Amino acid sequence: MVRSPAYPSRSRYAPLTERQIGGSADRRISRSADPRIGLAWRDVELARHAPNVVTLTGYALGLWWCVGGPTWAGLASIVMDEVDGRLARATLATSEVGSILDSTADVALVPMSLLRLGRATGTGAAPLIVAPPILLHQAVTRAEEWRPPVGSWRAGIMIAAMVAEALSR
Repeated sequence: MVRSPAYPSRSRYAPLTERQIGGSADRRISRSADPRIGLAWRDVELARHAPNVVTLTGYALGLWWCVGGPTWAGLASIVMDEVDGRLARATLATSEVGSILDSTADVALVPMSLLRLGRATGTGAAPLIVAPPILLHQAVTRAEEWRPPVGSWRAGIMIAAMVAEALSR
C-alpha cells in the first residue's frame, strides 16, 4: 500500500498552512527547527517579509531616481520590481499586502517617470497625457490578477527616460 505524502497536495503558489507543515490550530507554532524542511520557524517568518522589503526598497530607489537621482537607482528599482513577486512566489510568501504594495509603487512611479521622460526629451509635462490610459490598464490587469511574464509600463518608461538622458549628453 502506498502511503500519502507528508504534505497534502497544494497549488504551486499557495502558501503552506499550519496543518501542511505540522502545526495545528489548537497549538502554538513551535519556533524550533522542523526536520522535514530543515528550516527554523524564525527563518520562515522572516522570509515571509523579504518580498515586501524588496518592494519598498525598489519603490524608494524609484522615487529617488524620479526626483533626479542617479541612473543606477532607477535600474535597481526596475530589477527589484521584477524580483519582488518572483521572490514571494519562490518562498511561498505571496500576500495581498505585497500585491497592493507592488501595484501602488507602479501607480505612483508611472506619472513621475513620465515627468522625468519629459525633462529628458525637452517636452516638459507632455508625456503625462498617456498616464490615464496606462494607469487604467494597470488597474484592469490587477483586477484580473494578470501580470506580464516580464517587464511593466513603469520599467519601460524608466528605461526610455534613461536612454533619452544618455542620448542628450
